[in-house]
Amino acid sequence: MSWRRICAADSVAEKTLKKFEVDGIPVVIANYGEGFRAFPPICPHMEEPLEESGFIEGKVLTCSK
Repeated sequence: MSWRRICAADSVAEKTLKKFEVDGIPVVIANYGEGFRAFPPICPHMEEPLEESGFIEGKVLTCSK
């Protein structure tokens, strides 16, 4: 697996999530203030879209449902 440029750093505001597609695969990019992480876009517990129900506290991504 290689690194992929998905978006400009300023397109995901600090402490927010934004959904993108990479080669047809949906991902959520989280900007936690000190960097970025990519996640599957659905909460594995509640099957909720993280771009709608997810929030970042510190370095932890949590679903609000």
